[in-house]
Amino acid sequence: MHPWECEYQQPQLIRENLTPLACVRVLLRQLKKLHFDFTHAHILDLGTGTGRHALAFAEKGAVATGYDISPSAVEIAQKNTNNILGSVTFEVRSIGKSYPLKDASIDLVLDITSSHALLQEERTVYIAEVMRVLKPGGYLFIRTFAMEGDINAKKLIKDYPGPEPNTYVLPVLQLIERVFTKKELVESFPALSLISLKKVVGYAVVSNQRYKRHYWIALFQKPLA
Repeated sequence: MHPWECEYQQPQLIRENLTPLACVRVLLRQLKKLHFDFTHAHILDLGTGTGRHALAFAEKGAVATGYDISPSAVEIAQKNTNNILGSVTFEVRSIGKSYPLKDASIDLVLDITSSHALLQEERTVYIAEVMRVLKPGGYLFIRTFAMEGDINAKKLIKDYPGPEPNTYVLPVLQLIERVFTKKELVESFPALSLISLKKVVGYAVVSNQRYKRHYWIALFQKPLA
């Protein structure tokens, strides 16, 4: 059984909360200032979990699709669609494999603490697929773990090293996670324009224990030409 499926069956990280993260609430306001057309937008939420962020965009009139590798997560997300009137679908799918979507068909890709769980081979596919499905002028929004300033990240890498550089294996949960320097994150998407990037401090809860973590919050845009 995949570790994320185990997590959704016996949660130690996941909290069933339909309120979007603060960074997504900020994104909604940021996109409004950028004159983003929510009512005609197609949204792809990678690692959708309980679906709360796909649902937030669907409620604004967007057509949203959410992928998650955990069948239990998708089952929860599908049940949550009963609470909204918007158009949203959820599928069991790895975000590190090809997506059944047409080229240039997506206006916004959401990667909210999701692709950090991919190994490099999967990450290469993920980056290529994001670039392929994004429309010219479309956006990629990322929230992921930051290396700079994160004492807990460095301790995890030292004490529980993963199979690749800057990765660790969470004890007990056996989930592999990667942290990124600013340079690594920005250079992952050389063909995209960086609209905004900031580092924020938050807390991850594992087995009811809170850990201070640092996160990158980035918005990229695919050039029109």
